[in-house]
Amino acid sequence: MKTLSVGFLVLNENINLEDTINKALVDLEKITPDFELWIFDNHSSDGTSTTVKKMMKKFHQLKLFIQRENIGYAQNLNSAIKNMKAKYLFIVDGDGQYDLSNIKNAIALLNNKHDIVFGIRKPRRDPIIRIMMSYFLNVLARIIINSNLKDINCGFRGFNYNVSKFININYKYNFAGPEVFAICKINKFNIAEMKINHLPRKAGVSYFNGIFKVINSCIDMIKYLFKLKKKISKNI
Repeated sequence: MKTLSVGFLVLNENINLEDTINKALVDLEKITPDFELWIFDNHSSDGTSTTVKKMMKKFHQLKLFIQRENIGYAQNLNSAIKNMKAKYLFIVDGDGQYDLSNIKNAIALLNNKHDIVFGIRKPRRDPIIRIMMSYFLNVLARIIINSNLKDINCGFRGFNYNVSKFININYKYNFAGPEVFAICKINKFNIAEMKINHLPRKAGVSYFNGIFKVINSCIDMIKYLFKLKKKISKNI
């Protein structure tokens, strides 16, 4: 078993991916030489898998998992949890906006009686509509599932291996943080939060790039949180 395994969740991020992977490999080597970097490709149509396969010939630490169809962000995250095996597991959005050097401090928290680490993007380097959507989700999560997290859907999460085996996401689409929080609450896992560096997106397009998509996602989000509330009430 490796010391550290990091999984990038990607969908049509090929324009950023080579630079993102190269920087990640440098950052992870500084943390431990005993690491692997996985790319979980959610059925991209932009040549993502071709880029990764080419880079795998040069970097033995690089691994690739390709979904047969677009199964949504949350289930792509599930694939990462089920396929990675290491003492410390980190699942990170592969859009180039996360600084993997932050993993060093996150591991220190995992070694200090914490089971899981959530990142806090501060300052947040996203368009205003995404910032507002995250604010809306954080407020609803506090009200509906009693979350105390400052950035519940941040795309930077770290787990101890044993804890990761309890994380199984049932939601099918593009939110995972609230369900991870609910699982931790049910199992009484010790959660830590830490500020992380958040970088501007250099290129590519976010999933939440249209007003109708945002509205539909907000409606799905509310339904999702009430389902989680029932799950928490039933199991605590």
